[in-house]
Amino acid sequence: MSTEKKECEFCKLLKNNYFKKENRFITENKSCIAVLDHNPQRKGHVLVILKNHKKDLSDKDLSNEELKSFIGMIHKMCKCLKGRMRDENQKSPDKIYVSSLCDGTKHLHAHLVPRYPYTTEDKEFYKKLYPGKKIQPGFWYLCLGENKCKNLRDRDKKYCIEKMKDC
Repeated sequence: MSTEKKECEFCKLLKNNYFKKENRFITENKSCIAVLDHNPQRKGHVLVILKNHKKDLSDKDLSNEELKSFIGMIHKMCKCLKGRMRDENQKSPDKIYVSSLCDGTKHLHAHLVPRYPYTTEDKEFYKKLYPGKKIQPGFWYLCLGENKCKNLRDRDKKYCIEKMKDC
């Protein structure tokens, strides 16, 4: 049994320029890269990934420069998403949810998920999903099931890249 550490998934993808090859690249700076998520929860779901391997925000080797760059890229992408992305009804996101869990892939990254305005379709969807419960305005849903996410991924990838390039 080997005692060698297995290279993390993001480190491999970054080393092999995967995000650029797969046309998911949005922008980058010295320390971070912003890309479309491969399994988007909403149109415009972005990942901001630190280029150097750090396990999470509490990593003792995370420099102030890397932290500023990471937070700065998140801020830049949030402004870009709110300013340029539109849902099917041509509405811009109300909010951008930011999450940096680093549970699955232990490499510092953040998910930026646009939250578009609540729609009648959302309400009907929730009535079916939660029968008998009062549905609150503003409640929204993520993709449920791989097929819905795959369709979103295929349909919206080009649109998202085009809208967010040069942010």
